[in-house]
Amino acid sequence: MNFASAWRASWIAAAGAALVGWWLAPLPDPATALVRPRQDSWRLVQLPRRIDQTSTAALVAGAGYWGTAAALPGAATPAAEDPRWRIAAVYGSGKDRGALVQFAAANKPPLRVHVGDTLPSGHRIVSISDREVCIQIGRKTYRLGVERSES
Repeated sequence: MNFASAWRASWIAAAGAALVGWWLAPLPDPATALVRPRQDSWRLVQLPRRIDQTSTAALVAGAGYWGTAAALPGAATPAAEDPRWRIAAVYGSGKDRGALVQFAAANKPPLRVHVGDTLPSGHRIVSISDREVCIQIGRKTYRLGVERSES
């Protein structure tokens, strides 16, 4: 055995021993977390409700502080129609999207509106996407989120 083959054999033996040592070495311990997770349970407090100014004004106006309204004798007061409405759904696809407006009054049928039409409040519809209707009030554009109807 000459010097080169002995050198090569010792080099292979050293590399094999290093590989076996690396293979059999134990895995390092996992690093500890810098911040421990919270162990206590907690709940957020309920936020205060925002007061509905419209219903408060109606309660004050009808509370009787101001006296009773004098009605003409023999005149029948007509039943006031409920002016409330809501955007119930978005329907259609592509450029054929529309929105369905439902009224609180039972005798008013639903209204179908498209981009460019005006809502019962007089505000113009700017765009209709899958889950929102954009309307323009003055110079500002507002987004109203609605559910998509599959029919």
